[in-house]
Amino acid sequence: MLPLQVNGPADRSASARLAFGAVGIAALRLDPIALAELLVHEFQHVKLGAMMDAFELYDRSDTEPRYHPPCSTHPRPIEGVLHSTYAHLAIADFWRVRQTLATVSARESAAHRLAEVRGYTAAGLRQLRESGSLTTLGGGAGDERNRTGLLMRLR
Repeated sequence: MLPLQVNGPADRSASARLAFGAVGIAALRLDPIALAELLVHEFQHVKLGAMMDAFELYDRSDTEPRYHPPCSTHPRPIEGVLHSTYAHLAIADFWRVRQTLATVSARESAAHRLAEVRGYTAAGLRQLRESGSLTTLGGGAGDERNRTGLLMRLR
């Protein structure tokens, strides 16, 4: 983990596909829950990058930034939606577990964040399915009952 300089109003984090396992984080405050969420988020990008190096999960010619991940303010290509959705799947699980382990006073904020992240995830999954760009392995071929791709297993 590499600490990054804070230069804005929000926490930032980044990972690089060619530097497997490396994560950079710029945290505005030393909040262990916020830091844990950033680490979960970035490690999902690291894992997905490794899977994308090994497997064809989507049509790599779909590079036009025509999709709108719910957590982004600008359009992205299908790979961006896949990254966003995969990261939010794990973040939703993080908040689901956090909600059950949190103190009574922290449960409401955990439940709120869980609902927000589940919304991002559902919207991303919908865009991925409707894109027609996912390969069979990525979850895009076959009928709903017989899909065995990445996204179907991670729901």
